Amino acid sequence: MKIHLLAWLAAFALPAAAQNAVLTHAGHTFSYQESLETAEGDLQGEVIGVIHVTREDGLVSIYQEKTALRPGCGDEPGAEYIGGDFVALCGHLGGRHYTKTLFRLSPEPAPVAQLDYDDSPAPIGIDRHGVLRTRVLRRDVFAGVTGPAYFPFVYALDGAAAKPAFRREFGAAARPLYRDYYETLKREGKPRVHYRAMAAALVAGGDRGFACRELRALQQSLPAGADLAGWLRTLPRAGYPGFELATCKG
Repeated sequence: MKIHLLAWLAAFALPAAAQNAVLTHAGHTFSYQESLETAEGDLQGEVIGVIHVTREDGLVSIYQEKTALRPGCGDEPGAEYIGGDFVALCGHLGGRHYTKTLFRLSPEPAPVAQLDYDDSPAPIGIDRHGVLRTRVLRRDVFAGVTGPAYFPFVYALDGAAAKPAFRREFGAAARPLYRDYYETLKREGKPRVHYRAMAAALVAGGDRGFACRELRALQQSLPAGADLAGWLRTLPRAGYPGFELATCKG
């Protein structure tokens, strides 16, 4: 009987490599732990994530949430201090679909906003003005464009809104993150594969002079059948700024 009981318990035990995350900062402990859902419902018996926020001594609970997301964020920390007044916890669904939950620390820790990173989690940075930004790579944002085409979108936290949220951002403030992705693709040396995403990153950064120079060079590297000018006119369908290649001088 004892052997059968142990086997039954083992079948419902958490995986040995549970991706738990714990961070203690500013007098509070943020804990994102794997757990088995015991309540009736679609997730009963499944591994879920449970977020606990307590005072540092663990005696006073500030916040608790059950989520279908399991703790863990690929190469990104599962729990991290972002800077300023913010901490982020990150979870996933089956090793994909990473989502970060942002917590504000004061007056008491509380969730502020969430952002889905699809399959490419990335750091959240904070600038000297206290603005939080991050870059998300999304695919399948244009009808008919599939395969290895990942399009960059920079998001900034709009903390002044009635309901704070991460919103897409284009232009000078987001330019370094767009340009970094453009340069990454450029170094790969596969313009025929990446020209759509490269063009999107150039337009999104808002540096017209740089975009014109790089787009002209990009056009020369493409086969005659590739309609770069037409593609640039397609970009607003996914929210990117419009751009007319014919207006570039030289």
